[in-house]
Amino acid sequence: MQKMILKKYVPNLGNEGDMVTVKEGYARNYLLPRKLAVPAGEGALKVVAQEKRGREARILKEQTDARVLAEKVSGANVTVTKRADEDGTLYGAVTTAEIVHALLGAGFPKFNPDSVHIHVPIKKVGDHAVEVVLAKGIAAQLKVAVQAAV
Repeated sequence: MQKMILKKYVPNLGNEGDMVTVKEGYARNYLLPRKLAVPAGEGALKVVAQEKRGREARILKEQTDARVLAEKVSGANVTVTKRADEDGTLYGAVTTAEIVHALLGAGFPKFNPDSVHIHVPIKKVGDHAVEVVLAKGIAAQLKVAVQAAV
């Protein structure tokens, strides 16, 4: 058996930075050639600990930035203009890309369209609520006003 420190996530084994004990053949034939792990030694342990501290600091900064941005997004209203009939029914539902474009026009940074969650398809003119996920566990409610194009 050999102790290894994982450099990347390995399914059914562990995450980046984990110290695992594996059979020597698995380490020699799979983990080491693919650069998924390094042998656990004094130097490797120090490097992994330093990388882990850096990763934790980066995650903490990202979450702090996401909380600040969530406060701004929560109070924001964006407007999307789409073609609609006389009854106010849209010819096509509002997409996440259109909401991201409206946020960009309102002065917000570019969001990934996958981070915008529309729980009920927006197919009518009026005010609607959507959720914007900014980081793991941090989300904001956004008001989207849909107007009929003239």
